[in-house]
Amino acid sequence: MAVMWTTLNTTATHSVKYGLSASNLNNSNTDGTTSTYTHFSWVGHFHTVKMTGLLPGTQYFYSVGDESGGWSKVFSFRTLYSDAGSDAHPLRVASVCAPTPTTARAM
Repeated sequence: MAVMWTTLNTTATHSVKYGLSASNLNNSNTDGTTSTYTHFSWVGHFHTVKMTGLLPGTQYFYSVGDESGGWSKVFSFRTLYSDAGSDAHPLRVASVCAPTPTTARAM
């Protein structure tokens, strides 16, 4: 599982802290990557880092950032069940799109 986020400024490391409770982020990975992108006149940094050793059907809490640039608030997610897509745990997919001026004209 990878987590991705954007910042205006680059950071010394591209890190994630994660765990089974918001108050105990006892796993970490500081081996992330970053790339720069431009959107109109805005330049940003797109960070990616992996979380490993995750168990199926489990809620995890995480925070991204680093010691020098600071850490995000704590977010959470649940991993898929090992039998995702079965009758016991049907798999549902949703897509959300916020129309932009370009896509709104096409609609």
